[in-house]
Amino acid sequence: MKAENEKIPYQVIFVYEILENVDKLEGHGAYETVAYVSDEQIARDLAHTDAKNPRKIIKRSAILLSDGNVFLLFDSSPVSVQTSVEETIRTIALSKLTPEEKESLGV
Repeated sequence: MKAENEKIPYQVIFVYEILENVDKLEGHGAYETVAYVSDEQIARDLAHTDAKNPRKIIKRSAILLSDGNVFLLFDSSPVSVQTSVEETIRTIALSKLTPEEKESLGV
């Protein structure tokens, strides 16, 4: 049993992966991940912002480390998890830029 003042090194959480149709064929083409969010309602709100190209949401298990890093349980790479609609919209917009475009914009 841990003492009450000991810090828990991690916490198992759920994050919501937002996927967008890459070829814009109204959900018939391939999907790619555009953002991860911590709140299901944010994910649902953003999934329906474009009626012609609705996004998919997948609920994923993840580990939140005490340093704030989040790792999906099926992948060993850390992911960035947004906590607001504004952050998520910015992340989605940036995901559409090439590395060269991001570099030229300084982001």
